[in-house]
Amino acid sequence: MSPSDIGACRIAGFFSLPSDYWYMDRGGTGRVPAGTTVVRKAVRSARLQVRPDGTLRVVAPPSFDVAGFLQRNTAWIEERREEFDRLAAEGCGREEMLLLHGRFYHLIPGTRFVVDDTRGTITCPPGTALRRSLTRMLREEVADHLKTCTDPAGWRPKIAVKLQRTRWGSCSTLGNININLRVIALPGSLREYVVVHEAAHLLEPNHSKRFWHLVGGRYPGYREAEAELRRYWVILERNRVWGSIRDAT
Repeated sequence: MSPSDIGACRIAGFFSLPSDYWYMDRGGTGRVPAGTTVVRKAVRSARLQVRPDGTLRVVAPPSFDVAGFLQRNTAWIEERREEFDRLAAEGCGREEMLLLHGRFYHLIPGTRFVVDDTRGTITCPPGTALRRSLTRMLREEVADHLKTCTDPAGWRPKIAVKLQRTRWGSCSTLGNININLRVIALPGSLREYVVVHEAAHLLEPNHSKRFWHLVGGRYPGYREAEAELRRYWVILERNRVWGSIRDAT
């Protein structure tokens, strides 16, 4: 399950910034904003993505004028950035806090992993202890949820907790479930929905009408959940604590 191709679109377009923010587009004649990622490939048409942090990524043919492409789409780029700002509003000013179970916590160094809901703090040893503790919490919770979603006769899919860069979860052809560690950041209802969604893929590997019927039978409010997942994805993309956990892998 992906965050619905956030900010991606095949269009043609330019983003105006002061001159010291530009660098030369080697495949064309103009200049593009610093921080823009330009990927040159033998593709038929250029693709422009506004990332949740506001930076740009362009995939374009070798001789394509990326600067002009961006310039023609200034309005579209600004609309996407404003949309991401709205989606990320809850996390604004909390980028240095850990989002866990839908709540922001201050991190405190300590000798063992402890969540203090009263104080809103999480104590954790340095290094990889935080990721290990979060992984253990999520795996146990997913296993509990799957007991109500899968074969009551006793079969259980294998669960792998990973830091997937574009998906909340996935289901392999062998019937195993991969869950993004970021799911532990979500409120309980959304964590449950991700498990329901992936468990449904054990029976229906695509997103057909039958698949959504299976999901709806377990989680009637799945449309609202999908919208909330998109919002949380943007918040987490801008959260520096979760960014450090991801980059450390």
